[in-house]
Amino acid sequence: MELINAAWTCTLACNLSCSHCYAKAGPLGMEGLDGELARLRIIDPLARMHARYISFTGGEPMMRGDLQVLLEYSKSVGLKTSIVTNGVLLPQSSSWLTPGLVDSLQVSLESHRPEINDRMRGPGVYQELVGRVFPWLRSRGFSFSIAMTPTRLNEGDLERLADLAVCVGARSLSIRRFLAAGTARGQSDNSSLRRGSRRDFLTRVLSVRKKYAGRLNVGCSDPLFNLLTEDLPREGDAVLGGCTAGIASCAIGIAGEIKICTRVDFPIGNVLRDDLELVWEGHSVLALLRDRNALHGRCGKCSSRWICGGCRGAALLATGDLLSSDPACWESPARY
Repeated sequence: MELINAAWTCTLACNLSCSHCYAKAGPLGMEGLDGELARLRIIDPLARMHARYISFTGGEPMMRGDLQVLLEYSKSVGLKTSIVTNGVLLPQSSSWLTPGLVDSLQVSLESHRPEINDRMRGPGVYQELVGRVFPWLRSRGFSFSIAMTPTRLNEGDLERLADLAVCVGARSLSIRRFLAAGTARGQSDNSSLRRGSRRDFLTRVLSVRKKYAGRLNVGCSDPLFNLLTEDLPREGDAVLGGCTAGIASCAIGIAGEIKICTRVDFPIGNVLRDDLELVWEGHSVLALLRDRNALHGRCGKCSSRWICGGCRGAALLATGDLLSSDPACWESPARY
C-alpha cells in the first residue's frame, strides 16, 4: 500500500492557544523526538518506503530550533516536505526558509472576519497574517495554501474566505474536518457542524470549487464530501477515496506513536521500538481500514463506502469503535 503522506507531530509547543486545537498544544508543550532519532526512526524509513511527503505539524513546527536541518535532510533523501503552521512565525525564518526547502506550506485562517478568526485563534492573528505574513510569502515566491476548520462559529464564512484567499495570493483553500478532541473537547463555541448543516456546507464547498476552478484549488478532507461529487467511480471493491487514515496516510505522535491520523488517539505501534515500514505493511488494524467491508453499521452497508468510508476519527470519538459509522453522515437509512 503506497504511503502518500506521513504527518509528524514534531512539537506540541505553540505560540498560540487555539480554542479548537485537537492537539492540546500551547506555550509549554513538549518537543517531539530529537533530530537524530527523527532521522533514524522516521525520515529514513519513510524514504525507504518511497513515501511522497513528510508533513511537519504540531503544535507549531516553526518553534523547533532544528526544523531547517530536518527539512534539509528530508529533501536530501528524496522526500517532499510540508509544513502545517499558524503562520505567525514564518517571517522570522527569513534567513533560511526558502520555496525550495518546503514543497507545501499550509497556513490556518478561519474566517474573512477578524473577530471570528481571532476568537478561534487569538487576538491580532488575522491582521498579522493578512497584513504581514501573506505579503511576505508572496514577496518570497512561496506557493501556499489557506486551511479552514469549519465549526458552528465560522461555517457561514466559506465564500468570503475563498474570496480573501484569492486576494492574498493563496494557491488553494483546504477545508478540514473538525473533531472535538484535545483542547477542542467541550468547547461550545467551536462545536462540530450539525448533521443537517454539514451537507449544506459541503454543497457550498462544491460550489466554491466550481466557481474558482483554474484560479484557486479548493479541497476538502471530510470524507462525506465525496458523497456529493459526481466524477468519482462508485463500483468495485477497492478504496477509491474518502478517509485516507491508514490507507494513504499515517501519523507519528509526539512520543513516537504510530497512528492512523494526527487526530486519532489510537496508537498501533511506536517508532522507538517498531519498524515503521513493517507496521505500515502488516498491521491488522490497517488491514481492516483498507477493507471497507470491515466497517460496521451504516458505513459498512453504504453503497458509497469505497469513495467515502466515513471519518474514522469521528467514529472513534463517538463510539469508541474505530470501524463504526460516521456520526455526521446525513444519508437516510433507506440508502443502506
